[in-house]
Amino acid sequence: MDVNREKISVVIPSYNAAGMIEEAVASVLAQTWPNIECVVVDDGSTDGTEAALKPYKDRIRYIKKPNGGFASARNLGMERASGEFIAWLDADDIFEPSKLERQMALFDVCPDLGLVCSDFKMFDETGVFRESALRFYYGVLERGLSFEEIFQSEKVLENGDHCWHGRILNSLLKGNFVHPPTVLFRRAVFTNVGPQNVSLGNATDYEYLSRIACKYSVGLVNEPLLRYRISEGQSSSPKNFAKNARFTELALRHMKENFPLDGLQAALMAGRILAIQLTTARHLADESKLAALRCFWTAQVGQRITRKSVVVFFKILTPKFVIRWRRALLPNKQHHGF
Repeated sequence: MDVNREKISVVIPSYNAAGMIEEAVASVLAQTWPNIECVVVDDGSTDGTEAALKPYKDRIRYIKKPNGGFASARNLGMERASGEFIAWLDADDIFEPSKLERQMALFDVCPDLGLVCSDFKMFDETGVFRESALRFYYGVLERGLSFEEIFQSEKVLENGDHCWHGRILNSLLKGNFVHPPTVLFRRAVFTNVGPQNVSLGNATDYEYLSRIACKYSVGLVNEPLLRYRISEGQSSSPKNFAKNARFTELALRHMKENFPLDGLQAALMAGRILAIQLTTARHLADESKLAALRCFWTAQVGQRITRKSVVVFFKILTPKFVIRWRRALLPNKQHHGF
């Protein structure tokens, strides 16, 4: 791969991230890959983001637009990008210096890949607290789905990086494990699959990555190449579970109607929708028993009774004070659905 020819455009959607955007931009400009374009899309910020980026004005492309959400900002950035490859970065996260070079090394030896992602670190105001977070962060991996099951091939690159690659859609339908701020893909992929669906809320990334996986092989550099910032207010925090689950179910139903799925994939998707509905009912039981019961009924109609459905049903019937008492007595992860 000719490093003088292949340009990577890093797209950073930003909304009121003046206190963090400089670190993100600086991490892009410090990449060891020599041909970089940094595209910052300011999604109607009101906090001085533009002023914070003035020191970088000659080294980045700055685009300001009315507020429309991160997916609309990212779509505009991808449309305006001029590179042969496109990378995503969130305004509060940080690339490791060699991130893009190490991902391009996998593209170099596996030219059929459409997209390459990676492991990542987790950090907060105290510093990095988890050096390898991929399996911890994504429940489908934490529950035991292995890279051997997900990918068809593994490879160790000349630089020592351990990588995996193959067709991943079947596994992706069981749950997401591709961390969006780590992805790097060919511009031809964006041209082929189109923009992100802005109507799917926090599940737009999952639908988009699944759409890519329908058509392309995907690679993983199993090394932490990104520092992912954890904060209480972000959309992935536990308090947003029910809302995120509803968007994920909406995305799955959209995929069911629009993706060319075979019988196995349709069955995997149906199972995932049922699991999301039951899990949502379990979470809703903490706030509203009636809402939880409605969600449970929607999930269970026409389905066989399982151990999980029984556990969820009894949690819904259990008074809230009993649930709080049980949680106070048992350590984390020993509540068995309660």
